[in-house]
Amino acid sequence: MKTTLLMLCLPLLIAFSDGEPDKDDPEFRKVFPRKDTTDEIIKSYTGGTKRAPDFLVVHADPKAGQYWELFSDSLDIETTVRRQVSRIDGDFALIERRMTTRAEMFQSDYVIAFRVNLKAEAGKPNIDRAWIGKPDEAPTLIKVRERKDTDALPAEAKKSVPFEGLELAGNIWRGELFISVDEEMTTQIWVAEGGYFDAIVKTTVDDDYLEQLRSYGGDADDLMLWPEKWQEAGAPQDPPKPD
Repeated sequence: MKTTLLMLCLPLLIAFSDGEPDKDDPEFRKVFPRKDTTDEIIKSYTGGTKRAPDFLVVHADPKAGQYWELFSDSLDIETTVRRQVSRIDGDFALIERRMTTRAEMFQSDYVIAFRVNLKAEAGKPNIDRAWIGKPDEAPTLIKVRERKDTDALPAEAKKSVPFEGLELAGNIWRGELFISVDEEMTTQIWVAEGGYFDAIVKTTVDDDYLEQLRSYGGDADDLMLWPEKWQEAGAPQDPPKPD
Protein backbone atom coordinates (compact mmCIF):
# COMPACT_ATOMS: atom_id res chain seq x y z
CA MET A 1 0.00 0.00 0.00
CA LYS A 2 2.78 2.41 0.98
CA THR A 3 4.70 1.54 -2.19
CA THR A 4 1.64 2.23 -4.36
CA LEU A 5 1.03 5.58 -2.65
CA LEU A 6 4.68 6.53 -3.10
CA MET A 7 4.55 5.72 -6.81
CA LEU A 8 1.45 7.87 -7.20
CA CYS A 9 3.04 10.80 -5.40
CA LEU A 10 6.47 10.52 -7.03
CA PRO A 11 5.59 12.74 -10.04
CA LEU A 12 4.38 15.43 -7.64
CA LEU A 13 7.53 15.20 -5.53
CA ILE A 14 9.64 15.61 -8.66
CA ALA A 15 7.59 18.53 -9.96
CA PHE A 16 7.73 20.35 -6.61
CA SER A 17 11.36 19.50 -5.82
CA ASP A 18 12.52 23.09 -6.39
CA GLY A 19 9.61 24.77 -4.64
CA GLU A 20 7.17 26.06 -7.24
CA PRO A 21 6.07 23.36 -9.71
CA ASP A 22 7.09 23.47 -13.35
CA LYS A 23 3.69 23.47 -15.03
CA ASP A 24 5.23 22.13 -18.26
CA ASP A 25 7.07 19.30 -16.57
CA PRO A 26 5.84 15.99 -18.04
CA GLU A 27 5.64 14.45 -14.56
CA PHE A 28 3.46 17.31 -13.33
CA ARG A 29 1.19 16.95 -16.36
CA LYS A 30 0.73 13.24 -15.70
CA VAL A 31 -1.01 14.18 -12.47
CA PHE A 32 -2.62 17.42 -13.65
CA PRO A 33 -3.30 17.08 -17.40
CA ARG A 34 -4.12 20.26 -19.28
CA LYS A 35 -7.60 19.93 -20.80
CA ASP A 36 -7.86 20.66 -24.53
CA THR A 37 -11.11 22.55 -25.17
CA THR A 38 -10.58 22.93 -28.92
CA ASP A 39 -13.21 20.36 -29.92
CA GLU A 40 -15.78 21.90 -27.57
CA ILE A 41 -15.26 25.35 -29.04
CA ILE A 42 -15.51 24.09 -32.60
CA LYS A 43 -18.67 22.14 -31.77
CA SER A 44 -20.28 25.27 -30.31
CA TYR A 45 -19.97 26.87 -33.76
CA THR A 46 -20.79 23.88 -35.93
CA GLY A 47 -23.78 23.11 -33.70
CA GLY A 48 -25.12 26.66 -34.01
CA THR A 49 -24.74 27.72 -30.37
CA LYS A 50 -22.24 30.38 -31.47
CA ARG A 51 -22.08 32.24 -34.76
CA ALA A 52 -19.29 33.97 -36.60
CA PRO A 53 -19.20 37.79 -36.55
CA ASP A 54 -20.55 39.68 -39.55
CA PHE A 55 -17.85 42.36 -39.64
CA LEU A 56 -14.07 42.46 -39.72
CA VAL A 57 -11.82 45.49 -40.03
CA VAL A 58 -9.50 45.06 -43.00
CA HIS A 59 -6.76 47.48 -43.99
CA ALA A 60 -6.68 49.18 -47.37
CA ASP A 61 -5.31 47.20 -50.32
CA PRO A 62 -4.97 43.79 -48.62
CA LYS A 63 -2.70 41.25 -50.29
CA ALA A 64 -2.47 37.47 -49.93
CA GLY A 65 0.15 36.45 -47.38
CA GLN A 66 -0.11 39.44 -45.05
CA TYR A 67 -0.33 38.43 -41.39
CA TRP A 68 -0.61 40.24 -38.07
CA GLU A 69 0.00 38.37 -34.79
CA LEU A 70 -0.70 39.69 -31.29
CA PHE A 71 0.27 38.07 -27.99
CA SER A 72 -0.94 38.58 -24.41
CA ASP A 73 -0.11 36.96 -21.08
CA SER A 74 -2.67 38.03 -18.51
CA LEU A 75 -3.91 36.26 -15.37
CA ASP A 76 -1.64 33.32 -16.27
CA ILE A 77 -3.41 32.85 -19.60
CA GLU A 78 -1.29 33.13 -22.75
CA THR A 79 -3.25 34.08 -25.85
CA THR A 80 -2.06 34.44 -29.43
CA VAL A 81 -4.31 35.94 -32.08
CA ARG A 82 -3.09 35.67 -35.65
CA ARG A 83 -5.01 37.21 -38.54
CA GLN A 84 -3.95 36.81 -42.12
CA VAL A 85 -5.05 37.41 -45.68
CA SER A 86 -4.90 33.91 -47.15
CA ARG A 87 -6.54 34.40 -50.56
CA ILE A 88 -7.82 37.23 -52.75
CA ASP A 89 -10.48 36.48 -55.35
CA GLY A 90 -11.79 39.60 -57.08
CA ASP A 91 -13.69 41.66 -54.53
CA PHE A 92 -13.53 38.91 -51.89
CA ALA A 93 -10.77 37.99 -49.44
CA LEU A 94 -10.29 34.86 -47.38
CA ILE A 95 -9.24 36.00 -43.92
CA GLU A 96 -8.12 33.35 -41.43
CA ARG A 97 -7.93 34.05 -37.69
CA ARG A 98 -6.11 31.58 -35.46
CA MET A 99 -6.81 31.67 -31.73
CA THR A 100 -4.33 29.87 -29.49
CA THR A 101 -4.87 29.85 -25.72
CA ARG A 102 -2.74 28.21 -23.06
CA ALA A 103 -3.40 28.29 -19.32
CA GLU A 104 -2.47 26.17 -16.33
CA MET A 105 -5.38 23.76 -16.69
CA PHE A 106 -6.68 24.24 -20.25
CA GLN A 107 -5.63 25.04 -23.79
CA SER A 108 -7.18 25.47 -27.23
CA ASP A 109 -6.07 26.05 -30.80
CA TYR A 110 -8.52 26.66 -33.65
CA VAL A 111 -9.04 28.76 -36.78
CA ILE A 112 -12.08 30.78 -37.84
CA ALA A 113 -12.08 31.95 -41.45
CA PHE A 114 -14.21 34.58 -43.17
CA ARG A 115 -15.17 35.49 -46.70
CA VAL A 116 -14.91 39.28 -46.60
CA ASN A 117 -16.47 41.53 -49.21
CA LEU A 118 -13.81 44.18 -49.79
CA LYS A 119 -16.34 46.41 -51.55
CA ALA A 120 -18.96 46.33 -48.80
CA GLU A 121 -20.61 49.64 -47.97
CA ALA A 122 -18.94 51.49 -45.08
CA GLY A 123 -20.60 50.68 -41.78
CA LYS A 124 -22.33 47.60 -43.18
CA PRO A 125 -21.52 43.90 -42.56
CA ASN A 126 -18.72 42.64 -44.80
CA ILE A 127 -18.71 38.92 -43.85
CA ASP A 128 -21.24 36.66 -45.55
CA ARG A 129 -19.63 33.25 -45.16
CA ALA A 130 -17.50 31.68 -42.43
CA TRP A 131 -15.75 28.44 -41.52
CA ILE A 132 -14.05 26.86 -38.52
CA GLY A 133 -11.51 24.09 -38.02
CA LYS A 134 -8.14 23.07 -36.64
CA PRO A 135 -4.83 24.17 -38.18
CA ASP A 136 -3.80 21.98 -41.11
CA GLU A 137 -7.26 20.39 -41.33
CA ALA A 138 -10.24 20.98 -43.63
CA PRO A 139 -12.65 23.82 -42.72
CA THR A 140 -16.32 23.33 -41.82
CA LEU A 141 -18.93 25.86 -42.89
CA ILE A 142 -20.66 27.69 -40.02
CA LYS A 143 -23.36 30.33 -39.69
CA VAL A 144 -22.76 34.07 -39.62
CA ARG A 145 -24.70 36.18 -37.16
CA GLU A 146 -27.57 38.27 -38.49
CA ARG A 147 -27.25 41.89 -37.53
CA LYS A 148 -30.28 43.60 -36.06
CA ASP A 149 -31.28 47.14 -36.97
CA THR A 150 -30.39 48.24 -33.44
CA ASP A 151 -26.84 46.86 -33.68
CA ALA A 152 -24.03 49.25 -34.43
CA LEU A 153 -20.36 48.95 -35.20
CA PRO A 154 -18.04 49.64 -32.23
CA ALA A 155 -17.49 53.34 -31.67
CA GLU A 156 -13.96 54.69 -31.86
CA ALA A 157 -12.31 56.13 -28.78
CA LYS A 158 -12.80 59.89 -28.64
CA LYS A 159 -9.54 60.97 -27.01
CA SER A 160 -6.29 60.38 -28.86
CA VAL A 161 -2.71 61.62 -28.95
CA PRO A 162 0.04 60.90 -31.49
CA PHE A 163 2.82 58.48 -30.61
CA GLU A 164 6.11 57.53 -32.24
CA GLY A 165 9.19 55.47 -31.48
CA LEU A 166 7.30 52.37 -30.29
CA GLU A 167 9.55 49.36 -30.96
CA LEU A 168 7.70 46.09 -31.50
CA ALA A 169 8.19 43.01 -33.71
CA GLY A 170 11.40 44.35 -35.22
CA ASN A 171 9.94 47.68 -36.34
CA ILE A 172 9.53 51.19 -34.99
CA TRP A 173 5.93 52.39 -35.13
CA ARG A 174 4.14 55.72 -35.07
CA GLY A 175 0.45 56.50 -35.06
CA GLU A 176 -2.38 57.41 -32.68
CA LEU A 177 -2.82 56.39 -29.04
CA PHE A 178 -6.52 56.14 -28.11
CA ILE A 179 -7.33 56.51 -24.42
CA SER A 180 -10.61 55.53 -22.80
CA VAL A 181 -11.18 56.27 -19.12
CA ASP A 182 -14.14 55.29 -17.00
CA GLU A 183 -14.72 55.07 -13.23
CA GLU A 184 -13.00 51.72 -12.88
CA MET A 185 -10.25 51.44 -15.49
CA THR A 186 -8.17 53.09 -18.18
CA THR A 187 -7.80 51.45 -21.58
CA GLN A 188 -5.07 52.50 -24.00
CA ILE A 189 -4.89 51.35 -27.63
CA TRP A 190 -1.96 52.10 -29.93
CA VAL A 191 -3.02 52.18 -33.62
CA ALA A 192 -0.03 52.27 -35.96
CA GLU A 193 0.42 53.72 -39.41
CA GLY A 194 0.93 51.04 -42.02
CA GLY A 195 -0.41 48.20 -39.88
CA TYR A 196 -2.66 45.40 -41.09
CA PHE A 197 -6.34 44.85 -40.23
CA ASP A 198 -7.20 47.26 -37.37
CA ALA A 199 -3.47 48.16 -37.08
CA ILE A 200 -3.52 47.80 -33.29
CA VAL A 201 0.03 47.13 -32.09
CA LYS A 202 -0.51 47.42 -28.34
CA THR A 203 -3.38 47.42 -25.84
CA THR A 204 -3.29 47.93 -22.07
CA VAL A 205 -6.00 47.94 -19.43
CA ASP A 206 -4.55 49.58 -16.31
CA ASP A 207 -1.70 47.35 -15.09
CA ASP A 208 -3.76 44.18 -15.45
CA TYR A 209 -3.66 43.48 -19.17
CA LEU A 210 -1.10 43.85 -21.93
CA GLU A 211 -1.42 42.70 -25.54
CA GLN A 212 1.11 43.64 -28.17
CA LEU A 213 2.30 42.84 -31.67
CA ARG A 214 4.64 39.85 -31.78
CA SER A 215 5.14 39.34 -35.51
CA TYR A 216 3.88 40.45 -38.90
CA GLY A 217 4.81 39.96 -42.53
CA GLY A 218 3.69 39.13 -46.03
CA ASP A 219 4.58 35.47 -46.61
CA ALA A 220 1.89 33.56 -44.69
CA ASP A 221 0.72 30.13 -45.85
CA ASP A 222 -2.89 28.94 -45.45
CA LEU A 223 -3.75 27.91 -41.90
CA MET A 224 -6.40 25.34 -42.91
CA LEU A 225 -6.58 22.99 -45.89
CA TRP A 226 -8.54 24.80 -48.59
CA PRO A 227 -9.75 23.52 -51.96
CA GLU A 228 -8.80 25.46 -55.06
CA LYS A 229 -12.28 27.00 -55.12
CA TRP A 230 -12.09 28.10 -51.52
CA GLN A 231 -15.37 30.04 -51.56
CA GLU A 232 -17.22 26.76 -52.09
CA ALA A 233 -15.57 24.97 -49.17
CA GLY A 234 -18.14 23.12 -47.08
CA ALA A 235 -21.01 23.86 -49.47
CA PRO A 236 -23.39 21.00 -50.35
CA GLN A 237 -22.08 19.00 -53.26
CA ASP A 238 -24.12 18.05 -56.30
CA PRO A 239 -25.02 14.35 -56.34
CA PRO A 240 -22.93 12.26 -58.73
CA LYS A 241 -24.45 11.82 -62.16
CA PRO A 242 -25.41 8.27 -63.16
CA ASP A 243 -23.12 6.52 -65.64
